[in-house]
Amino acid sequence: MTPKTPISTLDFSGFNLSGETAQEIRRSAEIARSEYFGEAVKRFGQRIGVAYRSATDLFDYAQRMNQAARL
Repeated sequence: MTPKTPISTLDFSGFNLSGETAQEIRRSAEIARSEYFGEAVKRFGQRIGVAYRSATDLFDYAQRMNQAARL
């Protein structure tokens, strides 16, 4: 590497990361992330609820068939 070789690193020295615009961007990103995770947790809960209802229906059906077989 010679002294005239350009350095290909990123320079963030021109950005004001504590300015009002940067804070707004971070705030909106945090809100979007929270909404995404909230929706993901909601979908996960719905899937567990559906699976639980399916298992409950299956056990209820098996119990009815058992009772019918005993009669």
